[in-house]
Amino acid sequence: MTLANHNPSIINGSDLCLACGLCCSGALFSHAFVREHEVQFVESLGLSVSAKNQRLGFHLPCPLLEDKRCTIYAHPRPSVCGGFQCDLLKKYLAGDVTLSSALESVARLQNLLQEVKKNLPEGIIWEQISDTDSEYAHAIFENPEQRQAHPELLMAWARFNRYTQKHFQKNKP
Repeated sequence: MTLANHNPSIINGSDLCLACGLCCSGALFSHAFVREHEVQFVESLGLSVSAKNQRLGFHLPCPLLEDKRCTIYAHPRPSVCGGFQCDLLKKYLAGDVTLSSALESVARLQNLLQEVKKNLPEGIIWEQISDTDSEYAHAIFENPEQRQAHPELLMAWARFNRYTQKHFQKNKP
């Protein structure tokens, strides 16, 4: 019997999401994709919509995120925002992990992210490498000389990605 079976009405995920914010911070994704019919609404929120890989979306981190919290969480949001559930949230909603355990996973991933950021080459910021299609990510992660020059970054990146895939997004979109 899972924890959720005891009283499923108590667990709705908001407590975890509002304490996390990783999906909106750019830690898990570099873009949030939106449906074509939502573009005007998304732009009315002050978000810039552009095309990436022939899909419309806005760049992350989301400017509506403040201190790990969505400033419009209780208001209408784009469907990608309200509908996304990371693997950790799914486990929490199913009662397979407690809120305390889930928050420990969030804190661990945030620490791993800080370790990556700490090891970035001078002049490079997270947003430039979080999009693995970016020229910066290619220059750092695929250039043999850069790989040799930044072993701590590569190890931090590997730990971050392994933990992300294990706990937050097994099947990256």
